[in-house]
Amino acid sequence: MSPDTPAPLVGRTTLIPADGIALLKAAAARHGSFNQPRLLTDSALFGLMAAFAGITGYSLVAKILLGLAGLLFVLSIVAGVRTTRMISEGLCNGQEGEVTLDDGGVTVREPGMTLTYSWSRFDRAVDAGDHIALSGRAGAVLVLKRAFDAETFARARELIAAKIPAQARV
Repeated sequence: MSPDTPAPLVGRTTLIPADGIALLKAAAARHGSFNQPRLLTDSALFGLMAAFAGITGYSLVAKILLGLAGLLFVLSIVAGVRTTRMISEGLCNGQEGEVTLDDGGVTVREPGMTLTYSWSRFDRAVDAGDHIALSGRAGAVLVLKRAFDAETFARARELIAAKIPAQARV
């Protein structure tokens, strides 16, 4: 490393279930309407609306369609809650996490896994106060404020601002 190259910014913390939920939200926001829980919910909701629209005289078929649409709606809610719980508790409960930011990109280390992303893989950065969510085609990465001291987190925020185009930062 040359003297002109700044030292990498390294943050370490113990991951908690709330981190998994934030990561899931960041990944879902990237894909908008095209994520599994939202599609399940939308399909069930449209089925429910179609069943209501099809009720003319409360025929048996309309009642069956209404019952199936209601069941699908409830199942999509249960699937979304289970997915959120599985990710937040299973992947992020008590594990040690490390994120390193430098001029080349972002490296995430967790037990049994190391992922390195170049800055070009991210097309969006969202500053949520307690974390910065970086998202792109490769997925989402959280830069947790509590993993850094205040000065280092401020430098991380500056580095992200320099690497992610201004129109992509929220």
